[in-house]
Amino acid sequence: MPEKYNTDPRIRLFEHYVYYLRELQPDIFVFENVYGITSSRLEKKHIPEILLEEFDNAGYEVPALEAKGSNSFRNCILNSVSFGVPQIRKRLILIGIRKDIARLSTQARDRIRSCYEEFSGKVDENFSPVTVWEAISDLPPLRPGEGSDRWFGSYQSAPVSEYSKLMRQGSEGVINHRARNHMDSDLERYRYFIEHAAEGRRVTLEDLKRERPDLLPRHRKLDIFLDRFKVQMWDRPSSTITSHLAKDGHYYIHPDISQLRSFTVREAARCQSFPDSYLFEGPRTEQFRQVGNAVPPLMSEKIALRIREALDLVERARFRGESPDDA
Repeated sequence: MPEKYNTDPRIRLFEHYVYYLRELQPDIFVFENVYGITSSRLEKKHIPEILLEEFDNAGYEVPALEAKGSNSFRNCILNSVSFGVPQIRKRLILIGIRKDIARLSTQARDRIRSCYEEFSGKVDENFSPVTVWEAISDLPPLRPGEGSDRWFGSYQSAPVSEYSKLMRQGSEGVINHRARNHMDSDLERYRYFIEHAAEGRRVTLEDLKRERPDLLPRHRKLDIFLDRFKVQMWDRPSSTITSHLAKDGHYYIHPDISQLRSFTVREAARCQSFPDSYLFEGPRTEQFRQVGNAVPPLMSEKIALRIREALDLVERARFRGESPDDA
């Protein structure tokens, strides 16, 4: 883990989470963070170790860690792809249950544990993830500068997949669908990368330097981030949608060469599983940040449904008049 991550003040945000956990004492909690936190340290102590101690002191256990017989949080890193989201997005998801509740209903504890077993093993050679084609190919085509930051218009074509049909539910049409204006030099770079992507070849700045040095951007340290121009492939899930989209769209180049541009807010939102009826407010840069900083709604929904099932089991135990000592 880079040193700059360990010194990032945001690394202490979990302390605020633990504070509210102590104050509110919910039956069950969900803690989400970037998976890189599993290898970071704070004051010479690993963050996972600190988290476990804090949750334990606050009166909670994390059944998934207990089931594995290990404190390794790697067991709790889930990929949004396995939740039906057309995006590769790995996040640390910790679901904890208050100790007295876990004693009251061991079934609830087991239901939380099974959530990981259900979703962590889905990404294998037999799993077919939702692709970029299924996610965005039915949206109206745009050239750079075209579109609208609010209402764009009615749908111009039928949905191409069950996923796009799901995204359209409750929506009268397309919103937040406006393409960035791009410099001519960026458009030529995009063309280069899209042409190679169409042939199934992933290329980087190293390839550009060798094949088309005239298109190299005038940036310093070109040898550090060689993958800064990236085409999202039609037949795969998208890369992780991040708030960096607010700065530029080089990492999210649309695969259709006839459009020759980066993703719109709506296309990024589709890859995040936001329904089309969801309107992002504010300037477009802020819209991109709202999309990139979010937990994919479809992933959140499926986790929430499992937690609802666990809470129902708790309520049944309470209704029967059981107490932690009876369990």
